[in-house]
Amino acid sequence: MAAKLLTFGPWHHLRARFHAAVCIPPGEGSRCPSSRLFQFPDGRVCANMQENSTSYLTKSGIPARRALTLVAVALVYIIAGKLGLRLAFVHQSATAVWPPAGIALAAMLSLGPWVWPSVLVGAFVVNLTTAGTIWTSLGIGVGNTLEAVTGSLLVNRFARGRDAFIRPQDVFKFALLGGLCSTSVAATIGVTVLCLGGLAHWAAAGPIWLTWWLGDGVGDVLLTPGLVLWARRWPVGQRRLPETLFLTGILFVVGMIVFGGWIPWRRADYPLEFTVTPILLWGAFRFGPRVSTSMMVLLAGIALWGTLHGYGPFVTSSPNESLLLLQSYLGVSAVTVLAVSGVVRERTQVREQLESQARELARSNADLEQFAYIASHDLQEPLRITGSFAQLLAKRYRTQLDREADEYIDFITSGVDRMAALIEGILLYSRVAISDRSAGNADASSALAEALANLSGMIDENNAAITHDTLPTVCIDQSQLTMVFQNLISNAIKYRSDEVPRVHVSAVQKGGEWIFSVTDNGIGIEPQYRKQVFVLFKRLHGTEVPGAGIGLALCKKIIEWHGGQIWIAPKPECGAQLCFSLRAKGQEIRVP
Repeated sequence: MAAKLLTFGPWHHLRARFHAAVCIPPGEGSRCPSSRLFQFPDGRVCANMQENSTSYLTKSGIPARRALTLVAVALVYIIAGKLGLRLAFVHQSATAVWPPAGIALAAMLSLGPWVWPSVLVGAFVVNLTTAGTIWTSLGIGVGNTLEAVTGSLLVNRFARGRDAFIRPQDVFKFALLGGLCSTSVAATIGVTVLCLGGLAHWAAAGPIWLTWWLGDGVGDVLLTPGLVLWARRWPVGQRRLPETLFLTGILFVVGMIVFGGWIPWRRADYPLEFTVTPILLWGAFRFGPRVSTSMMVLLAGIALWGTLHGYGPFVTSSPNESLLLLQSYLGVSAVTVLAVSGVVRERTQVREQLESQARELARSNADLEQFAYIASHDLQEPLRITGSFAQLLAKRYRTQLDREADEYIDFITSGVDRMAALIEGILLYSRVAISDRSAGNADASSALAEALANLSGMIDENNAAITHDTLPTVCIDQSQLTMVFQNLISNAIKYRSDEVPRVHVSAVQKGGEWIFSVTDNGIGIEPQYRKQVFVLFKRLHGTEVPGAGIGLALCKKIIEWHGGQIWIAPKPECGAQLCFSLRAKGQEIRVP
């Protein structure tokens, strides 16, 4: 191997590297750790890269496939170019209809930049067999090749390459970069070559450049998307085939009426081109970019045939001017249809994502229900046992143990009570998200009465005075509204001042919702804590006041779950005022 490496000179080494890089597609082989070794897919390791890569490529048929591809692209380019130059009116080498531009750009986006020889040869042959010399044809071929290479590089870099026709923002980038910017390269080089070669006058450079540029640009935006999209393997919806054929038939008939002279009156240039737009948008909404671009190509063929035969709204005294107007219309329509298709596709993807998230949310809710069951049974049962034995220990041995042991027992029982309250609060908090928002209307007066009945012991113990105005019927679950009132009123009593607790509940309608207020004369809440108190397990007074720090967080979750808001309103005098809003459903007001 050492002898072979010595005879494998620098020139042959570079040539072999270039040969393997150009002729071996990605994934067909891999380089060995040594910089001068190459490993092929069959496992062979070679030192003479040129000899072995050539033999491997010959056996595998890769050069043959690429050669056939290059020949096929060149032939298609030549045929399309000869047809396009038959419509050259301003100059023999400049036409407003130039399909090869779209074919070349589609080939480079789909296959890669290695197809540039086909573009160069095709453009050279087309111009040489039309009206050019060898040097002008070569210059025009170089310009067309640079246009395709530049367009593919820009689209790949800024518009996501072959995926440029999926999103509307990428469609506009493709139209700008591929249809407007890159096409100026070929137009500028081509016109310059024609003028320098004596085949065109500098005075006519402007019209020739405009015709050249517009023909290439419309060729890009009209043909490239369809060729790229149809070259990809996308599932074809068989269920929509009848609708596709029906829509295609309608487009053909309307297109012939607008552009083909199928009209019952003598005048053939009525501005009816707008009648085609709903059909194109129908295709964009229903079938996506691939079918809609195909429909645009069909319409372009009908419109081109009709305009050349003197039919349609774009016919003027100048054939070239007629084609320029028609191409402008087709280019704008193609970009519009592609953009609408992209919007529809994005909307479809978002809908599918939402449906997937909805299924995931349903699964999470099921898991949450399972968690609630575990929390209410499996977690609470050992806690009850611990609490029961701690109480039994305190009852039997409190007088037989010292004071320190009695304190330990009290710590155990109080800890069990706090843990039970926390578990119960978490259980209530978790069940809010799995409740039904459309459970019906709740009578706020009845909900308040139930809450006061549940708090009757606390109210009597503190001699609290609870008053309320006439309360409405709102859109919320009755039991959850009772829970909100119960937590807010119990907090108002717990955080009392030295005065007798007084709590007042009122409601005011604003638009389509009711604003409830629960006002007390307690110690109040400092402004800097008015948002923190709604955080789960957040407590401002430690263990001085009994509680688990879940009440206000639970109220916030219930209210927001039903589309409302809850907040602490500024209160100039002592006490606190908690407000929450709920949607108004039944406007009937009942007095308890």
